[in-house]
Amino acid sequence: MSDFDAGIAELRQAVALEPKHAEAWAELGFAYLERNEYGAASMALERSVALAPDSFLANMRLLILYKRPNDPRAAAQSERVAKLDTQRSEKASDMLRTIRVQPY
Repeated sequence: MSDFDAGIAELRQAVALEPKHAEAWAELGFAYLERNEYGAASMALERSVALAPDSFLANMRLLILYKRPNDPRAAAQSERVAKLDTQRSEKASDMLRTIRVQPY
């Protein structure tokens, strides 16, 4: 068994133990995608997005899947990822704000 096969086996075990863990589904889907197993990748990535619709990771990996076989859903998914990236950038920018405290 290769390291890749072992990784997929572990990810499958992880989602079996915690089926609502969106990130594990995203990782499993990406592993299948790397092996060109598009059906299994689609199932796992769509499950991940269903569990966490605003997950940038899950949506980005779903976009990668849609772009490989020239899926017509790629355009809409690309817009979704761009929107999530903008939201993510805004949140990061908010975290960098400075709070200034002045005594009376």
